[in-house]
Amino acid sequence: MLTLQTDVYSELDQEIAQRLAYGIDHASRTDARLRQAADLLRTWDGAVNVDSSRRRLSRSAKAVFFPMLLKPRLGEDWRLYHWAESLFAGEQILMNEPAAWLPPQYASWDDFLADLVRQGLAQGGAPSDLRQWRYGYAHPVDVEHPLFGLLPWFKGWTGTGVHRSRVTTSTVKQVGRTFGPSQRFTIDWSNVMRRPRTSRWANPAIRSARTIATSGRTGRAADLCAALQRSGGCGARTRTRLRWKP
Repeated sequence: MLTLQTDVYSELDQEIAQRLAYGIDHASRTDARLRQAADLLRTWDGAVNVDSSRRRLSRSAKAVFFPMLLKPRLGEDWRLYHWAESLFAGEQILMNEPAAWLPPQYASWDDFLADLVRQGLAQGGAPSDLRQWRYGYAHPVDVEHPLFGLLPWFKGWTGTGVHRSRVTTSTVKQVGRTFGPSQRFTIDWSNVMRRPRTSRWANPAIRSARTIATSGRTGRAADLCAALQRSGGCGARTRTRLRWKP
């Protein structure tokens, strides 16, 4: 279950990466930088990892997609475009390439996609070697306590701090700058009499509370259980009786 909940494979981003690479290969004007980007994109397995340069290439192109698509027709009014289904609309436009949506200054969708990657690299501040452009460094996660995070001194003490992360909303594992998956309850079904392990991050005074929160962020159950054992949450002498009732 933990493996499923923390799955970081993004089929959507992998498809977009393949389409961007194809567009660069068939564009009328490219350069060595774009060809390196195409080589990285076409070999991406779709896993959103912290050190993934391929995911960052795809993300940078997606960031400039709607401005480049809408601004030629709407001018600065493109900023008014806010739609919950915009991600789906963008995917359909990229996959189907309707002629009516192609900006007039481009001769083909391949030229548009090549320029899309070029503008994404420029606005994202990509280094000369795109392999060093790592995703997790630009998209960290910093989870704060919902109550104590409002207080200046307690904010740094009760939070997890800034960590490199696989911040994305296009995978099963949903992560943003200020939120991510957490482990609330773990039970060993081969020994149900063993005390269940629960997270107690709500009380920052408990020793290892922040370790528990950080372990929940990484998705490693072993680290979480070890933290609970150090804080006395999984004592060997503690017994809990679990009764099943209809």
